[in-house]
Amino acid sequence: MATVEGHRVPDWGIGQTHVRLEPGEYAREVDGDGRLVHWWCRPPNAVSGSGVLDNHEVTEHADGTISVRPSILMHGEGAWHGFLERGVWRDA
Repeated sequence: MATVEGHRVPDWGIGQTHVRLEPGEYAREVDGDGRLVHWWCRPPNAVSGSGVLDNHEVTEHADGTISVRPSILMHGEGAWHGFLERGVWRDA
């Protein structure tokens, strides 16, 4: 995989049933006032599960895409290491 276009899904609120992200998706979890609680992502090759980006710097761009620093490292089945830049996934 060289690059894969990601997809942002609509925000969801605290206490709602956790949204299942599909491979390549990312989203915000917000509180009752619409304030950010967590950013979540699921790398494009992830077999199962998603990860929270609390230990990363997330920049939200005017078009709704995000960039994440440092690189994202997911362990387990379908492990992945790479970057999410302006909504595009790229291997490290």
